[in-house]
Amino acid sequence: MTKALGGTMFTTFRNNLNVVEPPFRLQETVKEGPTSFAPIIKASIDIVERSNGLYHVLVIIADGEVTEYANSASGSHSPQESATIDAIVSASQYPLSIILVGVGDGPWDKMQQFDDNILQKKFDNFQILWSKVSA
Repeated sequence: MTKALGGTMFTTFRNNLNVVEPPFRLQETVKEGPTSFAPIIKASIDIVERSNGLYHVLVIIADGEVTEYANSASGSHSPQESATIDAIVSASQYPLSIILVGVGDGPWDKMQQFDDNILQKKFDNFQILWSKVSA
């Protein structure tokens, strides 16, 4: 089976699958807004740099979207949105994919629009997964 999936490369991948970086820890726990994913993305970029450019996947499990201004004009962003956009664009310069797993009621469709409007990315490095659950 190893040969069919790429021989040595697959074996190396399989052997390293359980190697996980220590989790990123915030100095203090924040349980409610405003939400910015920039700190965790920047920390992940640092990990990629320290690994000499090995490919990494950052999985973020979140129960809310990036905080936006309630009455913001079209095209303007909150500080949290701007910081997250900048971090996602920076991350696209590295072998780093970001998967946001949305739990709860989101609204995750707005987060998908947020991602779709980040046009400066070198590649589509930010994916959002969620499932609508009805009671």
